[in-house]
Amino acid sequence: MATSSPACPRREEGELLVLADSTGKEISIPKKDIQARRESETSLMPDNFGEAIPVEEFNHLMRFCWRMERRRRPSDWPKVGNL
Repeated sequence: MATSSPACPRREEGELLVLADSTGKEISIPKKDIQARRESETSLMPDNFGEAIPVEEFNHLMRFCWRMERRRRPSDWPKVGNL
């Protein structure tokens, strides 16, 4: 099955790569069947995300994401610029 649809890697399970599509549906693909992998130039986030979620809910989501990021150990944080 050839596909070029955007999907996010979720996890690897033995010889399978488990991806999630834009609806959250998981797709398992045998690693041996993958010819190439590349980073997508587009996001799985809907283009109208800013219009689809009320401002207050967006603020709650951002606060939640920020708190989740802060729970990670500093050694796990991504390197940014020269910091």
